[in-house]
Amino acid sequence: MNKLEKVALSSARKTGRPLVLIINNVHFFKNDDEGRNMLLQLQQRAEAWAASGKSLDPKRDILSLIPHLL
Repeated sequence: MNKLEKVALSSARKTGRPLVLIINNVHFFKNDDEGRNMLLQLQQRAEAWAASGKSLDPKRDILSLIPHLL
């Protein structure tokens, strides 16, 4: 996740636009602790990025992740 964050920040600085991360086939994440922890980590990173102002629309970012975690 740290490398992904570095690439996203570097790309945003170069282009002036944020990097958009799309995760396809999230339903293939295992329904066990490891799969839930991965989704939780993604949500926490999105919330941290939104809180730090690294996102254009923090409310939309967080709200778009929440339904997929329930």
